[in-house]
Amino acid sequence: MRNLLIVYLLSFWTAQAQSIRDKVFNDVILIQPENVVTDGNDFLIDIPFKPQENPIIIFNNDRRIPTKLFFAKESFFPKQNTILLITPDWEYIENVAKNLPKDVTIKPVGQYKFYYIDRNNAGYKVDSLSRRIDNPHNPITMNFKKPELRDDEIKCYGTICKYSGKISDKEDEDCECYTLSDLTNQQKLLFLKEFFQFHSVIIFPEILKKNKNHKYILH
Repeated sequence: MRNLLIVYLLSFWTAQAQSIRDKVFNDVILIQPENVVTDGNDFLIDIPFKPQENPIIIFNNDRRIPTKLFFAKESFFPKQNTILLITPDWEYIENVAKNLPKDVTIKPVGQYKFYYIDRNNAGYKVDSLSRRIDNPHNPITMNFKKPELRDDEIKCYGTICKYSGKISDKEDEDCECYTLSDLTNQQKLLFLKEFFQFHSVIIFPEILKKNKNHKYILH
């Protein structure tokens, strides 16, 4: 009986997990070119992200960001283990355009690339699939969401926490949170590059839950 229950639970979890072959994608975070600034090597996305146990679903509509930068923890979102990334199938669209006569124009092709990215500290595995989302026989629906902060959350581009003592057997820390609210996005990118000394990464503000034992100093 116990073995049957384990099999059932595993089957139920597998059925509920989001797949690149699904027809409906919920809570998709949309990245548009206006959300992104870059110096040609690094990219700052002015959208807050929060790590979660299930795959986070991201639709990247900015051709400038190399897809591979989303793959490794070293270059994007180190706290998130699984990501389902959707992008236009740039290569397919460009090949279609190349084969058309110069005086012929068509509306954008609804061909998209879906990536399931499974990451750990040792590396990553990627499963990918190119799909047509406007196929009337097999339509794909994407429901977008705009990440928002709750009252008990804070948005930081980076944090530095220093241990300062004990309160009721719990660690007490002073945390410096870099909101960078007085800077433009281009200035934020330049400041963070100089401060954290990174290269070829995607930067974004992270949504953190406030800890009552932490004293937050905002910058």
